[in-house]
Amino acid sequence: MEKKLDRMEEMLSSIISIVGNINQQLQEMKIEQQVMKKEQHEMKNDQEGMRKELAAIDSKNEAKFTEILNIVTDIRAEQEHIWEKSARNERELAKLKFHLQL
Repeated sequence: MEKKLDRMEEMLSSIISIVGNINQQLQEMKIEQQVMKKEQHEMKNDQEGMRKELAAIDSKNEAKFTEILNIVTDIRAEQEHIWEKSARNERELAKLKFHLQL
């Protein structure tokens, strides 16, 4: 009977030790999970910051594109005006040459 009791005490002690180890592992896993959640939250914040920076860059690029497009449009209008003047001057010169040769 005493041997049975000793064996039961050993088994109970083993079970308590096993449960203690499992509990310790669970606590460690909870801590790791909290660290991972914190890191994930920080990564989300970093990602949001990067999105805001990209939006700002996009906005600046769009403004520069609009400015460049306006400059090119102005240059094109000036070029067309110069071509018209050149064509008109060429016609006038042709008329003058024709009159001078007579």
